[in-house]
Amino acid sequence: MSRFSVSRVTRLFTAMGVACAAVVVVSTSNVGVVSASASLTFVNRTTVSGLGGNNVMALFVDGQNVYAATLGGGLSISNNGGETFVNRTTTDGLGDNAINGIWASGQNVYVATEGGLSISNNGGTTFVNNDFGRTGNSQFSYGVSVVGQNVYVGTYVGLRVSTDGGQTFTLKTSTDFGVGAGNAFVKDVQAIGSTVYAALSFVSNFGADGGIFKSTDSGATFAPLVRGQYENVFVDGLNIVGTTGSSWLFQSTNGGSSFSEILRNTVGADSKNAWISGSTLYLSTGNGLRVSNDGGQTFVTYTTSDGLGDNDMLGGVVVSGGKVYVGTEGGLSIGSGPAPTVTGVSPTSGSTAGGTAVTITGTNFTGASAVTVGGAACTNVVVVSATSITCTTPAGNAGTSSIVVTAGGQSNVANTLFTFIAPATTTTTTVAPTTTTVAPTTSGATNTSAPTLVTSANQAALTATP
Repeated sequence: MSRFSVSRVTRLFTAMGVACAAVVVVSTSNVGVVSASASLTFVNRTTVSGLGGNNVMALFVDGQNVYAATLGGGLSISNNGGETFVNRTTTDGLGDNAINGIWASGQNVYVATEGGLSISNNGGTTFVNNDFGRTGNSQFSYGVSVVGQNVYVGTYVGLRVSTDGGQTFTLKTSTDFGVGAGNAFVKDVQAIGSTVYAALSFVSNFGADGGIFKSTDSGATFAPLVRGQYENVFVDGLNIVGTTGSSWLFQSTNGGSSFSEILRNTVGADSKNAWISGSTLYLSTGNGLRVSNDGGQTFVTYTTSDGLGDNDMLGGVVVSGGKVYVGTEGGLSIGSGPAPTVTGVSPTSGSTAGGTAVTITGTNFTGASAVTVGGAACTNVVVVSATSITCTTPAGNAGTSSIVVTAGGQSNVANTLFTFIAPATTTTTTVAPTTTTVAPTTSGATNTSAPTLVTSANQAALTATP
């Protein structure tokens, strides 16, 4: 999901003379504490890698496709996980080079710009722009989310909803959010099936606070979950996190029935955008990236000393494929945890036919995406913990083989911990029955008894001299 830059909106509010103080009645317990340990390291991408600029304002990641919007520099696209980029601008059909939101899947790319919504059906090579009539600031677009043919775009004047892939739109204004008539400033949107979450900064022509609103009918109707001047919303199951214009972070763990303050706007907080997965919370701030593994109780802080391009986060944070992507004032920073290590396996051997259930021990297994033995993929892989994985071995060649675990795009070094053993074989030799003619009896008649199988045991007894 794309992330919007709070700093740009702050400048907009300042220019309009609008105060940025949130009025939210929620629990103020469980305020997170920042700790000091760290385990992520970052590499930074800049204009040298092809970015249109070093101020990264919005991000979206779809597998190996990384989309980064730079301040006035257009859309930078990477198809190799963020190693190198090509840049797209208004000359390629974008409505504006100032981009606030991105959503992509395969060849379809939707870009929310300050000149309208730009849509590409060829992977971002060219775009067609919809400026929504361009009346006043009505074309200013922010968050965007897509489910099938349903396209949701947050704009300066309301939430635009399309059911035909972005060809036509209807506009949801303050009245649709249960507030008096007027424009609704929708800053972020996330759609999950027919459920749509929208973060509103203001409603009723900036006359009242917005909030986080929820629709269960594909955006036809909305109900408020929490009120305030919200800039960002991210949903993972029953976990909902949102940041306000005053840089406070709020979280709900019960689907929006109640919200608690996680971080307030104190020195070192300055919350901007959030991403949550299970109990792990990622928060971009003006003073580094904060990560909590206990639902916001404590936070680890990452800064330029960990490889970030700058401590001021602009484009939010995206977690994908075991990596953490952060847009900063100094470029796009891509973080990953320490590589896995494999220290043992039980049992240590199994059949070359495969099918041996094994338990692998080591470190940094969390989020493991692949396990191989001898270069072939294991089946029934279960990540039991950060130090244990169970799986079933594939078929392999007789001899020692390496067990490799891949997590966060990194793999352990080769080893010789497992041995494939060819099963023992049993060879059976069948001897054809032999008919032996026995010497004539004393009466001169020929012995015509049934054929006798000759073996090493009876051979001497059956031998006769004519």
